[in-house]
Amino acid sequence: MVKFNLAHIPAGSTVTSAELRLYVLNAALRDLASANINVHPISQDWQEAAVTWTQRGGGNWSSSGGSYGSSIGSVAFSSLSSGSWQSFTIPVG
Repeated sequence: MVKFNLAHIPAGSTVTSAELRLYVLNAALRDLASANINVHPISQDWQEAAVTWTQRGGGNWSSSGGSYGSSIGSVAFSSLSSGSWQSFTIPVG
């Protein structure tokens, strides 16, 4: 889970694009060879220090693993290279 503090964006601003970039440190993990990395928007607020598979901090997720929307990006782990960046375009508006 990744959460961003957007307080530095001035009130009334229009965000025209957003991108999530993740660094691939080690793509040689055999246990993940058939896995996909999926990016989903989280639909309930959560607390970093208290989040677990079933808890979001201040209550339960609506389902185990978190409350989230449809995938907005996906990549096969097997297609990644160590020492590279993977980018996901985040829908805005």
